[in-house]
Amino acid sequence: MERKLQVFISSTNKDLVSERQAAVKAILDAGHIPAGMELFKAGNSQLETIYRWIDDSDVYLLILGGRYGSIDKASKLSYTHLEYEYALSKGIPAFAIVLSEKMLNMKAAEKTSKEVFETKNKKKYQDFKALVQTKVVRYADNISDIEKIIISQLSNYLSKDPEQFVGWVKGDNTIDNFSVFGYDKLTEMSRELIRELISRNMPINLDDFTQHFVNNLYKNMNFNGILDSVERIIELDPIDEKMLKVTTTQILNYSYLNPEKRSFGHNFAATQQQAETLKVEKLLINNIDYTSEFNYGIERNESRGQFIYHLQSNSIPINQIPCNIYFKQRYECPALDFFQSSRLSFPCKSYSVTVIPKGDFQSKYSIIASTFSSFSGIHYDDFLASELKNLGICNLSLPSWSLPGAGYVITVKNKSENNHI
Repeated sequence: MERKLQVFISSTNKDLVSERQAAVKAILDAGHIPAGMELFKAGNSQLETIYRWIDDSDVYLLILGGRYGSIDKASKLSYTHLEYEYALSKGIPAFAIVLSEKMLNMKAAEKTSKEVFETKNKKKYQDFKALVQTKVVRYADNISDIEKIIISQLSNYLSKDPEQFVGWVKGDNTIDNFSVFGYDKLTEMSRELIRELISRNMPINLDDFTQHFVNNLYKNMNFNGILDSVERIIELDPIDEKMLKVTTTQILNYSYLNPEKRSFGHNFAATQQQAETLKVEKLLINNIDYTSEFNYGIERNESRGQFIYHLQSNSIPINQIPCNIYFKQRYECPALDFFQSSRLSFPCKSYSVTVIPKGDFQSKYSIIASTFSSFSGIHYDDFLASELKNLGICNLSLPSWSLPGAGYVITVKNKSENNHI
């Protein structure tokens, strides 16, 4: 795949017309695409556009002569200076061609010293030149040097680290092998695509939201497991007038787990009654019984509010993938203290929760339930349908391939003629 690099050329204007023309010719002769040049005029209204062009370019080229350039009123820096610092801040491959004193003196002899050398902002020019000389710099004695430097530098970029560049390709030579790109470049490409999609659908500037969204998306993509399915069955069985026995059965099917994370454990925030009555009834991992090996350590913390106990189990190794886990436990609690919430740690293709009232539960209590998920616009419809049909069983589900953080909340309230059919 032949890649053409987009090269943004930055320089002062009237004093470097011939030098910029030489740069354009060299870039084209090398088979690449020049950008920048006379597309813009200096001014605040153009800075955002210029920055976007720099963002979209593969290489930033600065040609520095003897002038500092037009000054931005807000920053008191020249536009060329601002462009250079912006390119560096974005990590765009950049190099500078600095005209030698010999070349500047020859230009001054043909024109005037005032047209070639800085007179108003000498200190700012000197500081800027000093900054430029701390980075990748080549010096030119004539126009021919500029062309040779550009062709050589672009060739070096592609020969040493081609994966850092996206570049341009012909329509009939599209990119179908993304393995040629490094992770950082793929990340930047996708970030720009998401930003463009959001900007086309929103009438206001949402760059801060876009950045937050993309960062969280990448964080969620950096997961250590994949779940094919999660099925939870919660049985609510009244013991007496106030107490419930809560039995939770969880069936997990993993299609992938990071080899360094292949174990099963469980942590549980609990009230005193829950902690004192908690019992693991069954733990099967790929049909091997680990029930007797699975135990909780209990930590009490009075500052935790109602759930003053934290129960953390030991970890059971998982030696085989795909993996099926069957986990059943029960505890007791006052009915009106019942609260259960769970969130996904890994992406999950299919997630369902079934709440089964037992005994005379339905004559005393109502179930309040909801799900939360990035991929669902309405979360109450699942349980609402069951409530209105008065089926007695509450069914919850999450959209297919829900992301980490999606989950559900279930509570109980007293039933009355006014709040339940």
